[in-house]
Amino acid sequence: MRINPLLMEKIKESLASVLPITAIVYILSLTPLIDFSGVEFVVTALFVTMFVEQWLSNKNHLPAIIGVVSTVVCLAIFGKDIFLIPSMVLIAGLLIAMRYIRRKRHEA
Repeated sequence: MRINPLLMEKIKESLASVLPITAIVYILSLTPLIDFSGVEFVVTALFVTMFVEQWLSNKNHLPAIIGVVSTVVCLAIFGKDIFLIPSMVLIAGLLIAMRYIRRKRHEA
């Protein structure tokens, strides 16, 4: 199985932007001088904004529904302290599977 070069390029671009930001946030979180209280509100507002934008811009609402249902299920299973990463993994897995299934249908 060959990996699409365009997909690899997109992955490299994503990692090139995400990894430095993650490292900076981690380093800054270790310093006691910076107060990160209130960040939860900003992140929640960001996710709500992204959800509404995705809902309004696309006719296919299945990705948004997958995101909401996956998050609620992971919240119920893992609790409020650690549900975020499992829900993101579940969302990514379901969206990748959905894309793979659609691609296979178009090839047939």
